[in-house]
Amino acid sequence: MFGAGLGLALGSALCAAWVRRGSRTFSGLVAGTMGYLVALAPLLVLSRPSDMTVSEAAGDAAFFVVPAAIFAALGATVGSFAVTTLVSHGQRQEQ
Repeated sequence: MFGAGLGLALGSALCAAWVRRGSRTFSGLVAGTMGYLVALAPLLVLSRPSDMTVSEAAGDAAFFVVPAAIFAALGATVGSFAVTTLVSHGQRQEQ
């Protein structure tokens, strides 16, 4: 699950870096959360052990929404900060 969290953080950071209009951090957070809901949560349910019911697996997937959102927020914040810092640093050197 830690690897999936790092993947969400990286994807959120890249999304925040590529956004041109609007809030970079919010866009990265939405992208990371949607990545979890569209890809990771169904994977957790579909790859459940044979002795686990679908409702138990869905409960586990719901439990991991909070850590996934934390990783997504961390990645979005780092990506937004990095791009803002690089852009402002580049503008200072041009002047």
